[in-house]
Amino acid sequence: MNRKVLFYLKNYLGFSQRESKGFLLVIPVLFILYFVPDVIDGLQASESRKLYQEYLKNARVILSELDTAQAFEPINDPLPNLRLAAALDTGGWQNKQSSIKKLDFSEADSVLLQIVPGVGAALASRIVKFREGLGGMHSKTQLEDVYGLKPETARKVFEYFEFSPMPIKKISLNLVEVQQLAQHPYIGYGEAKVLVAYRKQHGPYHEAGDLVKIKIFNQTWIDKVVPYLDFEMETLP
Repeated sequence: MNRKVLFYLKNYLGFSQRESKGFLLVIPVLFILYFVPDVIDGLQASESRKLYQEYLKNARVILSELDTAQAFEPINDPLPNLRLAAALDTGGWQNKQSSIKKLDFSEADSVLLQIVPGVGAALASRIVKFREGLGGMHSKTQLEDVYGLKPETARKVFEYFEFSPMPIKKISLNLVEVQQLAQHPYIGYGEAKVLVAYRKQHGPYHEAGDLVKIKIFNQTWIDKVVPYLDFEMETLP
């Protein structure tokens, strides 16, 4: 088999005897390099799921201990059985248990995010970078703006993690320069240059409506970026 391959490499591709043998040695290495990232991603995802399952196990133990302690407390409620039945009927018991099952999305790192089906190491790192680069997320749908993250996968993230609007770190639009502006996920380098150039030519921005005057910006983009902009006329320290 090797002789046939060597013959093909020499006669059809113009490889020398030495080059042909070297090529044969390189092929297995290429296969290994190709498949190793997938194997590593799989191992990391498996480890993340183990950590998450351990978290759930510990949470259930704590809940069980709390419920046991409460069972021995003096009961002053005149209708305890009726209230317990009402809680069970309305799902109160299940809600109490499920309320501790989710970690907050803002605290999830790139390893823990891999418990979500469809999220590997690279995508998890991209999600964390996007979240931190924004300076705070105010809506779940913003996660769909992560490059390479499918909408259905973005929605699935919040089946595993709790979401609550985060405090937003705003950019002082009247003080910031191009390089700093361009670091924001919603603002490209070209848009940053236009924003700074317009400020230098027309004076400081006073409100979000000033962005509408810049014709190259559409309303969709403006609505997306405005929550992260501060139009106050502050001075540098």
